[in-house]
Amino acid sequence: MGWRGSAGGSAGGLPLQTADGFLLATAVLAVVHFAAPSELAGGGFINQRTLLYPFLTLLLWLGTFEHPARRRLRVQAAAAGIALAFLGLMLWKYARIDRVLSEIVATAREVAPDHTLLFLSYDHHGDGSGGELAYRTEPFLHAGGYIAARKRLVDLSLYEANEDYFPLLYRPALNPYRYLSNGPLGIERDPPEVDLQGYPRGTGGRVDYVLLWGLRDERRDEPRVRAVLDQLAAGYDLVERSPSGRVRLYRARP
Repeated sequence: MGWRGSAGGSAGGLPLQTADGFLLATAVLAVVHFAAPSELAGGGFINQRTLLYPFLTLLLWLGTFEHPARRRLRVQAAAAGIALAFLGLMLWKYARIDRVLSEIVATAREVAPDHTLLFLSYDHHGDGSGGELAYRTEPFLHAGGYIAARKRLVDLSLYEANEDYFPLLYRPALNPYRYLSNGPLGIERDPPEVDLQGYPRGTGGRVDYVLLWGLRDERRDEPRVRAVLDQLAAGYDLVERSPSGRVRLYRARP
């Protein structure tokens, strides 16, 4: 594939060249992005992943043109400025999310290693003063994984271990997504739906610690919230609470 002039291409009346296949591929990938479902075959975030491909092929197509030095300099400066702006925006956002994650992890300092932990999120996106901390993603849904990795725990809300395409799997007879969760995704709902008392009786397993995140006082009378709180009152003790009250750690009674 040869280099072309900085102005034309097929849009200027010149015949299509081999390199214009990149432009055609960009158009096809853009259509695929908008037409693809958000979930397929048990996987999610498909649109967010396909969004990258049209830009990659578009860059390849733009690289087939000759660009004067002055234009290249302007493009480089603009690209660097946009990248730094996005970096600043992400740093500000990640700093806010990190403060919440640090609060969650700090509240679990009383958790003993080699036990089981069930993390229940009542605010998947975060409730920053300016609204949700995350728009499309849910950074707090499985925040208990940070604690499980540090404390050498069995994470009972680890969704990957419930799927058959990840390397780590729950033992079928103790799978919390089957026997602890009310419904296939009860652990991940907002509010969560779990059977804390039935899981030990039905499987012989244990739920040693339960960590609640993001439960606001005005939601405590919701039926599904009250069901979990009643189970905690019947078999667990509150052993730690974060200064803001957004995180509560419960330990099973002997």
